[in-house]
Amino acid sequence: MKNIKNNKSLNYVNIAGTYVIFLLLIFSCSQEKIFNIIPNESQLLDVEFQVREKIITLSDSLSKYPNDIKLLADYAMTLDAHDFHFEAEKLYSILQQIDYTDFRWPLFHAIILHNLGDKKSLELYKKSMNLNNKYIPTLSLCGQAMYEHGHIDSSIFYFNKAIQRQKCSKFELTYLAKIYINSNRFYKADSMLALISECDIVDKTYYSLLSELARKNNNKTLYNKLTLGLIDMPDASDMIYNPIYDQIIEKGLSSTWFRYRAQKHMEIQLYELAIKEYTQLIKLKPLSEDYYNLGIAYENIGKLIMAENYFKLCLKNNPVYIQACEQLAKIYKNKGDIKKYIFYNNQIQTIRSKIIE
Repeated sequence: MKNIKNNKSLNYVNIAGTYVIFLLLIFSCSQEKIFNIIPNESQLLDVEFQVREKIITLSDSLSKYPNDIKLLADYAMTLDAHDFHFEAEKLYSILQQIDYTDFRWPLFHAIILHNLGDKKSLELYKKSMNLNNKYIPTLSLCGQAMYEHGHIDSSIFYFNKAIQRQKCSKFELTYLAKIYINSNRFYKADSMLALISECDIVDKTYYSLLSELARKNNNKTLYNKLTLGLIDMPDASDMIYNPIYDQIIEKGLSSTWFRYRAQKHMEIQLYELAIKEYTQLIKLKPLSEDYYNLGIAYENIGKLIMAENYFKLCLKNNPVYIQACEQLAKIYKNKGDIKKYIFYNNQIQTIRSKIIE
């Protein structure tokens, strides 16, 4: 009996030893790859001095301490935060091999691919959920990615799972209402919109969906009433609350970092702080929505000339950004500049007619 126990113990030791050797082999194979993963010199020259120094320091540290998983993770997230997504993606792949129980690495990898429109993000979201099925943002992001790649039923499945965990989550309820309207499941769309109202998370997106539902139901009176009412409403935030991803955002100064902070300030009406963040952001990689949000922030503190300028920059970047036209029409109407009001109102109608077609 003693021999059997000793043999079992030896087997466990052998298995554990083999496993450790296996991990070391994976890591040693990955080391050579890690040393080569650094943005090239011309890319580093495009970022702030502090960012460049931080990336170089982390890369040098990894060459000295290649077995430090925490250091490797820090390097990957820092590259990700500063928009070096190609390099970060490679490091997340390595982390998934050597720190395979941490759900963050497939999640962060999935988010990069998701933003690039790559369908491989779907499997990575699933992989992350297999490691941690209690983290709601992964369900929501997977639902969104499924919808974007045409897997409507799977999208509904993941959004419903998220709602089961957190009933009054605006992002998921809004997305489900949108899916049901687009697929002509009006009864279900009504139930989602009713839940949004019950949860008291009504905003511009809610009324936009009500308007679209009215249009699809051929209720022209309600559609016109809701559409006109939308002009004076502030834009709604469509951010997913994702505290784990904040670990990346906190790693440095990037367009993602500035945008995230600016949106947070906008949500709690700290417009002057939002302006500071957006002003830094537009020096890096601005999107149309960044110019628009900067215009909204200036409008809310009464600086209408600055607001006009940024709404126009938004339209220059994206001529069919209807919300910018709506804001300019409102500003000129309030100013009594009828000629410009009519111009932008006509632009709104032109854009809407194209959307409906």
